[in-house]
Amino acid sequence: MIKFGIVIVTYNRIDKLKKTLNCYKEQTYLPYSIVVINNASKDGTKEFLENWCLETEKYKKYVINLDVNLGGSGGFFFGEKKSLEIGNDWILVADDDAYPDKNYLEIAKNFIEKNKERNISAICGKVFQHGSCINPHRGFINYKFKLGLKTFCTKKDYDKDYFKLECISYVGLIMKSEALKKVGLVNKDLFIYYDDTEHGIRLNKYGDIICIPKMEFLHDANPTNIDLVWKRYYGVRNQVYMINKHFKGFIIINVVINIIKSFLCVLKGKSFSEVKMRLIAIKDGLLGNLGKHKKYKP
Repeated sequence: MIKFGIVIVTYNRIDKLKKTLNCYKEQTYLPYSIVVINNASKDGTKEFLENWCLETEKYKKYVINLDVNLGGSGGFFFGEKKSLEIGNDWILVADDDAYPDKNYLEIAKNFIEKNKERNISAICGKVFQHGSCINPHRGFINYKFKLGLKTFCTKKDYDKDYFKLECISYVGLIMKSEALKKVGLVNKDLFIYYDDTEHGIRLNKYGDIICIPKMEFLHDANPTNIDLVWKRYYGVRNQVYMINKHFKGFIIINVVINIIKSFLCVLKGKSFSEVKMRLIAIKDGLLGNLGKHKKYKP
């Protein structure tokens, strides 16, 4: 019997959380456990989860209520840690707005059983978002420039029974517990953005990341609000940090490109405060100053 642990991070989206929990309840191959990380929600999520734990199911239920919002990376870190402690063989991570098809775990189980001799670190399916599966959730690293930038999987990739990839998001990624023990958990100090990409780079060093297109996830996400300055800070900082950590020989060109982009913001109608924010993010990425920034935060 393969033990799948589910880790869900939620923040103020109780209706979507209810829907995703129901998706795991209806799996044709049930998980061994579900861990829900409540990232300090204020919409009744805590009370709902208290009642959810009282409902008897054929899998174990755990809830961790955080006192403050630690971002996606912080939430997933504590969820992965708990799921390993429970004794799961494989750990699936997803947000509260992501819904797997009923046979998601069953297809993964069958593939694992048929490929026991293969060195696999993680398995995933394709993700539909805004009506398309061609999106940033699955892809490859642009090794031509080694800037750590993604190229998306294409329809040609998804026409295969399965294939190897390098860039993944945390929507429906199933990680082997032994791989997590070797490469470590997600970096909780990244807060948001590039935490899953950076983790994928480390997982690739342990073994293959396999995408099985028959496994499908729906990501019911709203378009990203790029006007939020604090979010752009983490995007710049974490990209610089990731490239400096994993592609050090190419960090200079990446920093130069980011500096140019920063000053070009003025020509696009942004204020000098935007330039300042980006320069601070570049500096923090280079120095490894991670965690939640005292100024740029939700």
